[in-house]
Amino acid sequence: MERQVILNLKNIKKYFPVQSTIRMQPRAVKAIDDVSLQVYQGETLSLVGESGCGKSTTGRCAIGLLETTSGTITYRDKDITHLKGKEKREMTKEMQMIFQDPYSSLNPRMTVGAILEEVWKIHKKPGMTKKDRMERAMEMFLKVGMRKDQYYRYPHEFSGGQKQRIGIARALMLEPKLVVCDEPVSALDVSIQSQILNLLSEIKQERNITYLFISHNMSVVRYISDRVGVMYLGHLVELSSTQELYANPLHPYTQALLSAVPEVNPHRKKQKIKLTGDIPSPLNPPSGCVFHNRCPYAVPVCSEAIPEMEEVSDGHLVACFRHEAY
Repeated sequence: MERQVILNLKNIKKYFPVQSTIRMQPRAVKAIDDVSLQVYQGETLSLVGESGCGKSTTGRCAIGLLETTSGTITYRDKDITHLKGKEKREMTKEMQMIFQDPYSSLNPRMTVGAILEEVWKIHKKPGMTKKDRMERAMEMFLKVGMRKDQYYRYPHEFSGGQKQRIGIARALMLEPKLVVCDEPVSALDVSIQSQILNLLSEIKQERNITYLFISHNMSVVRYISDRVGVMYLGHLVELSSTQELYANPLHPYTQALLSAVPEVNPHRKKQKIKLTGDIPSPLNPPSGCVFHNRCPYAVPVCSEAIPEMEEVSDGHLVACFRHEAY
């Protein structure tokens, strides 16, 4: 059975202009540079990579929080790249985001109940009364594991894990079909991380939600993902099913990321891959393959041409000239 594409990013670029003096040429930070990606209905697709690789920017562009520099974004065969006004507000009901920082994403002047109810104040539904808004908000509040007596408290009265649960509740209030999770557990203790991940998995099964999950934690990604995309300096360098990627990483950068994951078994030794050189600046990325100056397998062509994503096996794509050599 052919899988249905719910979100399609085609040749997306996002450049942030940098102020320059009169004598300098205009410059831009190339946060995303020609990324193409398809997200299937009901899956969890994770984007991983070092800080600054463009994964969060990709998620924000995907749901319209950031305007793209170029490229096309399609949601259920509808071009949503440049939606404005009422059309964009309507699309917000379909796509929501769970933010990385649970502390700054909640209004400290409002009770958490009012924060959840505000969603339906903005996205007005005909015939919905104040009582209806409160009932829906309370239902979702309890769904994410909170208690009734906490409904009228303020954000500062909650722990980090509880705030993240409230953030999840707010994202799900409109019953979206696609949720971008921007490092939702990175600011939490390990014991709380597992609770939040289990909650996200449970809600996904119940509501058939699609997740675009953004993280730098390879262990978390392995636990929750169906597919994984690896990003480096604004480029997508490898994309595969989770099982295939962890068993057979093809790109040297993916291999280095996986080699850095701590080994659970103290008696089992893992050979770590140490990358040489510094991470290039997105203001002035290297020519050709952006990874060639740190790659142990680089050859002259790597610095001259940009490798295209090639499907090596069923669903396993990699952008590397020498993936067959190692």
